[in-house]
Amino acid sequence: MIENRGLWLDDTSVSTSINNTFGGSNSFLNTATGIYRKTSATTTTISTAMNNDGLVEIQNGVLELGGGGTHSGDFVMSGPGVLSVTGGTHNFLVDSSITGNN
Repeated sequence: MIENRGLWLDDTSVSTSINNTFGGSNSFLNTATGIYRKTSATTTTISTAMNNDGLVEIQNGVLELGGGGTHSGDFVMSGPGVLSVTGGTHNFLVDSSITGNN
């Protein structure tokens, strides 16, 4: 499992993925104190379950969620940032919100 408790800055210059290629637990947890911030104009694909209890900011590019997850935190898109839900079952709990232009 990958657990983010602080700031995860996704500013890569190429499209990337977070997956379970090497085995083990297959989830990404953005904790209540975690901020996942995407600033590059590329696509990041998270193909494992992503559970968001904190804040996901998509300022640029595409964040693609392909492995399901449970979300009590917020997703905020600004500028040309896009959230794309492409696979798995996603449960957006009552405390979560999705805001932005895209």
